[in-house]
Amino acid sequence: MADLLEKLLGLTIAVFMAGSLLERGLKLDLQRASHALRDIRFMVTALFWSFVVGPALAILLARRLPLAEPYALASPFWVLRVRHSCRCSRKRPERT
Repeated sequence: MADLLEKLLGLTIAVFMAGSLLERGLKLDLQRASHALRDIRFMVTALFWSFVVGPALAILLARRLPLAEPYALASPFWVLRVRHSCRCSRKRPERT
């Protein structure tokens, strides 16, 4: 039962994320989006904040706040992956 619920959780997270992205994409005006993509200063700033400042802030907060190790990781999906790999690496006792 727990395995089924865990698989269902993963599926619902994926459906929620895909639905959220689809909803944002359908509301997007293509002309405004293409104009923003041609703005070099905007793109450099967005990429800098997304790939440098954001992760650095997450790492800083994780090291400064007293959190348990699984919660200190920057991504909740990494926590799910680590939990899954630990469970798979252990030998499960056979059910009778």
